[in-house]
Amino acid sequence: MLKIFLLFLILLSTLSISAERDSCLKVLLVEKGEEIIMKDDMISFSESGFYLYKNCVYDISTNDGERLGGRLIDVKPDTLLFSNYFNEEVAKKNSGELDTIALYYKNISKLHLLVHRDLEEYIDYDLEGFEFRFIRDTTDCIIPSKYIKVYDNYPQEFEIIPYLTAIGAKDYYEFDGEILLFTRIHTKEPINTIPDDSIEVRHFLWFTPCYADTINGLAIGIFPVNIRNVPPDELTINGINIVASPIDLFFIMMFPYYLKYPNREEISMWAAEKIENRTYINGNNFSLIGTYAPMISIVRGLNVTGVMTALDRMEGLSFSGLSNFIISMEGLSVAMLYNGAVFAEGVQIGAYNKAGYMRGLQIGIWNSSENFKGIQLGLWNVIDGKGLPIINMRF
Repeated sequence: MLKIFLLFLILLSTLSISAERDSCLKVLLVEKGEEIIMKDDMISFSESGFYLYKNCVYDISTNDGERLGGRLIDVKPDTLLFSNYFNEEVAKKNSGELDTIALYYKNISKLHLLVHRDLEEYIDYDLEGFEFRFIRDTTDCIIPSKYIKVYDNYPQEFEIIPYLTAIGAKDYYEFDGEILLFTRIHTKEPINTIPDDSIEVRHFLWFTPCYADTINGLAIGIFPVNIRNVPPDELTINGINIVASPIDLFFIMMFPYYLKYPNREEISMWAAEKIENRTYINGNNFSLIGTYAPMISIVRGLNVTGVMTALDRMEGLSFSGLSNFIISMEGLSVAMLYNGAVFAEGVQIGAYNKAGYMRGLQIGIWNSSENFKGIQLGLWNVIDGKGLPIINMRF
């Protein structure tokens, strides 16, 4: 009987050791006070719970102010090991050295989620309000890299690594020390063009399109763009921009297209790709029919448009006759029919208001947001799929 008991203990110990070897540590982050909701997608950020996976790139800050943008290498009890850069080539490009850094979980203060790569915009989450739960599990703890031939005319296969952004985990790779979004197989490799250091500046009054890089004063025309064909082909207008173009009438046909946004999957390529021929307006923008990216990408000040607005970034006040659609909005957005934003901080006023991530106030007939903190006032108000009449709120 004693022998059988001892054999049973040995077998139990063996199974326990085997299970320990086959399991791994995972880190679950959940906002304090929130109920954990298990979803099919547990890698994307969610206050109701998401996992940190090994080999995924995270942009974080520590309590002493150091910022890291590297992949999670390993998880130990109470400790996470990160690389300090995406890979060795990115480290060299930034005059640094690739290293592995061990961080006690309470020393990780913020998580930065990329909103718009080319605008260098992030949503910052204070992790002091989150619980770190270290869980031993037998399911996948790592997201393996993929190796893909990205360019038809370039023989090398590139390592494709998941990178956690505000719109979920997206595939990125490194080329010549630069981190690039992988969306498809490209026909040719990127060309590193050296920008022209010369700057063409015009003062008081100028007309667009133009061969200037900067206009200080009043800009009047049909296309507010720089046509010098010298990288980066950007135009900055400091003052007032006035646009009246009959071609903008075709822009109105895009209205049904913008109504479906914000759609995280389809907006991801738009928000993460680099923008060329970008125009900045620091001041007031007036357009008879339409204001739209990439012709005008960013307005900081006042935007007044007769029919439709579609911008990458708006800081200030935007008034449109029919609709506003802005990827990243900070301020006030007013339109008769529709206000749409992927990321918004401020106020939306219109018949139909829709936002992905929003902090502020929505006033309309129908208000909707996926990730919302603030107040909604309207006939029907939806936050994360749950609707209420008259008033809805979350803080």
